[in-house]
Amino acid sequence: MRDDLACGPMGLILAVSGGIDSMVLLHALARLAAKARWTLHATHCHHGLRGSEADLDAALVEKACSKLGVPLVSGRIEVRVSARTSGESLEMTARRLRHRFFAETAHSLGINHVLLAHHADDQAEWFLLKLLRGAGSDGFAGMRAIGVSPSDPHLLLLRPFLCFTRAEIVAFARTHRVPFREDISNKDPAIPRNRVRHRLLPYLKKNYAPALSRILNRISEIAAAESDFLRDEAIKWRRRNGARPYSALPLALQRTVLRQELWELGQDVDFETLERIRLRRMTLPSIQAAESLPRSTDIRTRIKSQKPLDIRIDHDGSIVLPEGLLSWEIRSSPLPFDSGTEQLDADTLGSKVTLRTRQAGDIFRSLGMSKAARLQNIFINQKVPVLERSKRWILATPQGSIAWVEGLPPGDEFKITPATRRILVLRRVKNSS
Repeated sequence: MRDDLACGPMGLILAVSGGIDSMVLLHALARLAAKARWTLHATHCHHGLRGSEADLDAALVEKACSKLGVPLVSGRIEVRVSARTSGESLEMTARRLRHRFFAETAHSLGINHVLLAHHADDQAEWFLLKLLRGAGSDGFAGMRAIGVSPSDPHLLLLRPFLCFTRAEIVAFARTHRVPFREDISNKDPAIPRNRVRHRLLPYLKKNYAPALSRILNRISEIAAAESDFLRDEAIKWRRRNGARPYSALPLALQRTVLRQELWELGQDVDFETLERIRLRRMTLPSIQAAESLPRSTDIRTRIKSQKPLDIRIDHDGSIVLPEGLLSWEIRSSPLPFDSGTEQLDADTLGSKVTLRTRQAGDIFRSLGMSKAARLQNIFINQKVPVLERSKRWILATPQGSIAWVEGLPPGDEFKITPATRRILVLRRVKNSS
């Protein structure tokens, strides 16, 4: 166990899923709580995604907590409903709602520490996934032993198992006969993290570095320290109102300053877009508005006047909208279905589309619908708020066929098939509210 959990009176909430990692941490903490003078509570979040399997998880957690004398707070979140409304992937929606539930539980109990059971192999998987996606030092920093809740900056997240490997946790479970349940979705090879967990990481450990998890964790710690330093230096430079010219800053600091400015605008762009903006930024006094992003010229005026905007999609690009960013790329292979994107057959769409909002009489047949329906009726059935319906973005072909409506699956006639050669990947990033 890490030294993050000092002895002394302290309130702790442990997130328990029913899997081996959190069940081992539950048993370990229950053994230590009295001696360390901790007030320990457990919390279990039912995601409403796995039917009876999830019910059995909840029952196991309840039984274990009762046996160990640990008070349990359980709750249920409706991930599918929220994902349909927000347009996020199931994974991202589940994470957001789960952390909100943890924060609400902590507030109700007057506790400001939540423990999570992430371990060294989880960190290694995170590192490899970020590496394959081309992340920088922020991404390599991975999960922190002590971090801040994404739902409440005053709530601390503690990960005392980051110094232990999965093998060590399994050994503890066997020795102490800790009951746990397996989530079958953790073995689904369609999920990138599972392929890294069950294929890539074991292969690298067997053939190159048996201690790879610890090595990658060490690199993550180094990256975290460097990332924190750059973040602090960027904040200092901005507080001094750029006393030193932006162009005179070290390259890494230029990128960090720029990314901070973009994050405050609710933008999270890829490396290529960041570099294009950085080069332009060298000649601009500051980034005061989203219009300084590429391809944003005149966009707000045109949208306010309800004039459709023609955009070319035969190459990668992005466009800034009043409430966020829409970017696209052309790929030869699809991304995982839950990657937070929408994917369409690029050849079916053509090289140019129209970006607009809803018009009277719009007809749309989204993926899985037996026939086309009025978009107005689809919005009603999906319980889209009235004031939001006119704000949803639409991609239509020059002939008028709707290919994509923000928050809905893509149009059926533009779906990816085995014959698809080029895939248009859409990413929608909204400003933080």
